[in-house]
Amino acid sequence: MLKVIAIVLMLGAGPNGERDTYIFTDPVHDSLQECIAWVQGSVPQIYQLMGSIYGNRGIEQVYCMDQRKLEDYFGYTFEEFKESQQDGEMLPPKQTPKLGLGV
Repeated sequence: MLKVIAIVLMLGAGPNGERDTYIFTDPVHDSLQECIAWVQGSVPQIYQLMGSIYGNRGIEQVYCMDQRKLEDYFGYTFEEFKESQQDGEMLPPKQTPKLGLGV
């Protein structure tokens, strides 16, 4: 069954070109349209959460992506992302993400 995940790409890049990216592991959506509707209805909450994590930086883009593509692009399984957020860790990038559909 298709699972769609919301992803936030922050403005700016690190010294090696890495990008701060937040993967929403909850909620998980059953369709692209459902994910887009959730993102559009959650803008203030998304900004507040990103501010608490990344400080006073802007959001470049919010994407909705199929879970399988997310795993291909980032090199981690959805379960690894979820565990890292529960542990309060940020996973190091395995590769530069090539994101697709923006909201």
